[in-house]
Amino acid sequence: MARPIILDCDPGQDGALAILLALVSAEELELLGIATVAGNVPPELTRANARKVCELAGRDEAAVFVGYARPILQPLVTAEHVAASPASTASNCRRCRFNRSTRSTSSSTPWWRARPAR
Repeated sequence: MARPIILDCDPGQDGALAILLALVSAEELELLGIATVAGNVPPELTRANARKVCELAGRDEAAVFVGYARPILQPLVTAEHVAASPASTASNCRRCRFNRSTRSTSSSTPWWRARPAR
């Protein structure tokens, strides 16, 4: 039986990887939703990043919610000048070996096991 989880993150590079791992671990994890919070970028961008990662993984149905807009005890300090959107970078990367066109449409072969594009 899959363990139900809610993923709380600010989808930069590590958060995007956490989302992808949760999405491909359906046998072990039941992802109830993703709550995005402000981190290196404002909450509007973290939500957009989470949506892009879900779309890239072919899991458009994943629920994404915007969490708190700032830290509770201190002012929000972002790093937008160094924190590029990993989701948009990955989806537009010419070297990216897996993209939406390589995803398998067969229910017997998951998209992450599909053959890489050459």
